Amino acid sequence: MNEKDVLELEEEMKKYENNNIGVNDNKKSLKNGLIKKIYFVCLIVAFLVTGLSITISFFTASARSKVIQEIESAVVNFSLKVEKITFEEKKGLIPVKDSQILNALKGENHKKCVDLNGNNVCQIYKVSVNNDSDYSTAFKSSLELIASKNSGYTNLKWAEIIYSDTPSILGDIKPMSNSNWKTSYGIGANTTGEFYIAIWISDNGYNQNDSDYGSFTGNVTFEAISGDKLTSTFSSK
Repeated sequence: MNEKDVLELEEEMKKYENNNIGVNDNKKSLKNGLIKKIYFVCLIVAFLVTGLSITISFFTASARSKVIQEIESAVVNFSLKVEKITFEEKKGLIPVKDSQILNALKGENHKKCVDLNGNNVCQIYKVSVNNDSDYSTAFKSSLELIASKNSGYTNLKWAEIIYSDTPSILGDIKPMSNSNWKTSYGIGANTTGEFYIAIWISDNGYNQNDSDYGSFTGNVTFEAISGDKLTSTFSSK
């Protein structure tokens, strides 16, 4: 092989190497381009999923808010009834100490609110709230006691109770003035809520003939979350 042949062989080898370098560059370029496209597609998909989630969440929250607003603004159909459930052999109440009210509620001889001498020491009333609506409703309530005409009371008290042979007081003992009762109480659809309250003259340790006498009336008010309100008036007579 002469010098000319050697030079020609070297030229051919350079051309081969240059061609291979071009192919590798093209492959690398194609690979990078494909990765960029895949990344771009993933980015679009992620954006669409995130946007869809936000839209669904917003729609759900908006729909729920609308339902709540419709319920709150709807007219609630309900009825209210108050009835005295204790029997009185003698008219009027005699004072009893607050610390003895549970014994007074038990009564004597299977007669609640009656002492050993047959005197009436308290009265028990049943309050019934019937929710005639097709959805549960929250109510708030109050109770007010008022001395009737030609009567006077300064020590009249009341409390919500558990009505049973072993009664107990729910919450605090309240005065006769208008008092909040339940701030928020839910009653299910087409369901009746029943509550019991006891009323008595609190013994202050002095003669109370001139401070607590006669009869009284009571106003029980229940108001639904929609603003609909009912008041039932009862009498101690």
